[in-house]
Amino acid sequence: ARSRLISDLALIDFGRVFIGSERTITATLTVEGDVAVLFRAQISGDAPGIIAGPAAGSVPGGRQAPLNVTFRPTRVGPIQAEIRIEHDAELSPPVIIAIRGIGAEPPDCEDGNGCTTDRFDPLSGRCEHRAEPLPCNDFSACTQNDTCVDGVCLGQAMSCDDVNPCTDDFCDPAAGCVHETTRSCDDRNPCTVDTCTAQDG
Repeated sequence: ARSRLISDLALIDFGRVFIGSERTITATLTVEGDVAVLFRAQISGDAPGIIAGPAAGSVPGGRQAPLNVTFRPTRVGPIQAEIRIEHDAELSPPVIIAIRGIGAEPPDCEDGNGCTTDRFDPLSGRCEHRAEPLPCNDFSACTQNDTCVDGVCLGQAMSCDDVNPCTDDFCDPAAGCVHETTRSCDDRNPCTVDTCTAQDG
């Protein structure tokens, strides 16, 4: 009795895989026939970051076995390699599986928001932005103790009251507190001279 060894995949294309992550694709080795087949897998070509296993083993007659191929990129750019599976099956030549993939640089996830910590998740391939209760600056001269709340910089309103009844007090976001001489002392009587004293108002 004789057997043959075949693979369900002739090409494994990993596509883009980010540095710091990995992707695994499984090829299935099948023995057609009743005799068990011994095999040994070797990787050749431009193959940094390619791992295949098991590197050697036996597949019973009429059975299947997985061959896991993993790509962990160590550099940016394309890779091209192949896995050659030598075996003792009499009815088939060595099994060749071509390997392709691209190592990709993780993107810059900075969102310009000082109230979030930004990171790239290589498993999901997405940027993550997490709101943190960090000190911040809302660039308003009318607030103090600025703190991040739910990803937004918020400050506590400052009081501009100078305790002087003769001034009108307000805040300019650019300049801060402003104290202008009050005009509320005009009694609309042209026969009086109106003044304000800080003590009496």
